[in-house]
Amino acid sequence: MYFIFVLFMIYMIFRTWLQVRRNGETNKIMRIMDHFQDEEQFFTLADEIISTNPKPEFQNKARVLRIFGDANYRRHEDFMKDLGELDIRALYVKNNQVNLEYNEDSFFYLFAAIANKLYSIGDTEMIAPLYEKLDQHTDLDRLLISKIGHEAKKFYLKEDDLGKPFFEGMLEGEYAGYVYNKQLIGIYKSIVTSLLARMALDEGDEAKYKEYEPELKAFTASGLGKRWLRELNIEFPEESEETAETEETEAPEEAEETAEETAAEAEVSAQEDKKEQKDPE
Repeated sequence: MYFIFVLFMIYMIFRTWLQVRRNGETNKIMRIMDHFQDEEQFFTLADEIISTNPKPEFQNKARVLRIFGDANYRRHEDFMKDLGELDIRALYVKNNQVNLEYNEDSFFYLFAAIANKLYSIGDTEMIAPLYEKLDQHTDLDRLLISKIGHEAKKFYLKEDDLGKPFFEGMLEGEYAGYVYNKQLIGIYKSIVTSLLARMALDEGDEAKYKEYEPELKAFTASGLGKRWLRELNIEFPEESEETAETEETEAPEEAEETAEETAAEAEVSAQEDKKEQKDPE
């Protein structure tokens, strides 16, 4: 009995060490985004990790960020090249077993952030190739962020019901059966709210938009929220006036927001190993 206990303790210590090591790798990769406003530096750092990190998982985490950069800087040829080289299986298959507990931060970029960026800059023709790549991996259909992304795609490309029924249902708690990190559900609901708000504005439904406005204002408290709403062309009057008055300092401010956002994402990623993904209660 004592021998079994000792073996168990050794196993737990080793597992904790692996988690700490993995978290350090993830944080290092996410820090690439601290340099997102410096195009040359950003891509240099991403390429360095892709070429030097020995583990395919971390190579591809960095490649996901690179694809986001390709979208932002309109590097269309690089976008298609990086998308072709992306090994998505490396992000969710471990020891020949499907494991969706890790790398939800990367899937957030793949299913949500990249497409939203492409929509915001008018490069919606790049969204279809992105999803053609993602749809080769049906194991990911169980992810809530995958479902959100597929419904958002309808909005970006003006297809079918624009994803509105699912988004409205999700705000009512109708997302049972999907896999997600409980720490991220608040962000996911804010994203869904912002998409519904954009639809309301497009439809000229001011009353419906007002219902979403309190959540939108709360979302702007984070760098991610500010960027996301800006990409959907949702701004509040006081923010627009401030932006106009301080146009010369816009780039440094955006850099600060990016640092805040990625620090939060790195923290979420670091804790993913410790949290069990469950269906909503």
